[in-house]
Amino acid sequence: MDDAPAETWTALARGPVHDAWDAARARYGALDVDRDELLRAAVARTLARFERAGREPDPLAFRTALERAALADLCLVLAWERGDARAWELYAEEFEPAVTAAARRQGASPGRAEELAHELPGLLLAAEAEGRRAPLARYDGSGSLVGWLGVLARRRAIDGIAQDARHEPLEARDPASGAVGPEGEASERELAERVRAAAAGLRAALTPRERLVLLLKHEHGLAQTSIAAHLGVTPSRVTRLVQHATEKLREALAQLAEGGAVPEARLSHVLLRALGAPAAPEERA
Repeated sequence: MDDAPAETWTALARGPVHDAWDAARARYGALDVDRDELLRAAVARTLARFERAGREPDPLAFRTALERAALADLCLVLAWERGDARAWELYAEEFEPAVTAAARRQGASPGRAEELAHELPGLLLAAEAEGRRAPLARYDGSGSLVGWLGVLARRRAIDGIAQDARHEPLEARDPASGAVGPEGEASERELAERVRAAAAGLRAALTPRERLVLLLKHEHGLAQTSIAAHLGVTPSRVTRLVQHATEKLREALAQLAEGGAVPEARLSHVLLRALGAPAAPEERA
């Protein structure tokens, strides 16, 4: 790495970063990120990009990289890392449709593409629980955020298709012959549609932050102290979020069970879909 002092990189970055911070506020509104935080992240992640490429940055190359970077998107990513609720609402409003479309282009079914788009926020934050850096920590603005998220979605879609190919899908079989009958196929399709409709209703009952907390806790196995650190809140606040979200889900699932919209045995499947988590292969409808 170039021997230039840290002050040099910071001074070179200040102009582009301040412009990007203003652009982020104009595009995304007020985010829980200040100029200095964006400045530090832009410098560190741009230098890390040069290091990964095995290149020694000189002042001109460094400044050029920053001027070309999507630093307003980096500002949004930092807000996601801090657990900014408004920032995660922007994911649902502006990025989720593009993520769904990217997964569909890769061959994912409509239902699976929608699930993937819902589960992606948890995956972006939770990878470090497996001993790796969370993907959000690797975003450096060298490409547009929507394009970067699309790449992740396509990779997840490919992984899901490969996984499905290794498992025989759940089928309604004739007990005598083991063959799938037309009535069984029709009932499975009908059940799958009811599951999707029920999951959509449950997702609507949760705020983006509630859904994210439950994903991190139940799907990715993070402790509440780790979730609190991700979101920038106290563990007691996480506890309250989990309790409130769980109560909403229990009420909605009780209504489903009473109304017979979804068989009781499939309610856990509906819960997983509602949280945006992929169902286990043997549970897929």
